[in-house]
Amino acid sequence: MNALVGVRANSAGLLSPSQAARQQVWDRLDSQIKTARPEALKQAVAVKQENETGVPAEQELDRDAFLLLLVTQLQNQDPLDPVDNTDMIAQLAQFSSLEQMQNLNEGFENIRDDIGQFAFTSASSLMGQVVTGIDADGEPITGLVEAVTLENGEVRVTVAGESIRFDQVTGVIASDEG
Repeated sequence: MNALVGVRANSAGLLSPSQAARQQVWDRLDSQIKTARPEALKQAVAVKQENETGVPAEQELDRDAFLLLLVTQLQNQDPLDPVDNTDMIAQLAQFSSLEQMQNLNEGFENIRDDIGQFAFTSASSLMGQVVTGIDADGEPITGLVEAVTLENGEVRVTVAGESIRFDQVTGVIASDEG
């Protein structure tokens, strides 16, 4: 009999916490989150709010800030009205996508570095060779490759005393030796 009375009281909302009790829980959780990691959370929230108003991409949320916001959201959800499963799955998928994009960016940076090394090695093989190319003014130039340098991530060859980009070398002239 007591179980039946309890079920009826709960279905009528008599056992649910009052609005004041809910507010006390929210206040307690709010004070806990403020003492947990206040600076990191404030920074993450501030960056998120600024990005919504058009801040440059280099100040966007990183994966640590995103994860901190997700954990904070889970810690502070209303126990009587938890986050919907669909919303949670969407957020986790978004986090997974963010992680994969960062991994791709790191991979592309590695490829770019490898291509730069390959270009430098290829340009080095032209040392002492006579080449033709296009100078900075768009004029043709022919001469002996005297040096190979790397300037600001760009491979350059010195031809007849003038530095040109390696990708502006248009030909190699066969030497008469042999």
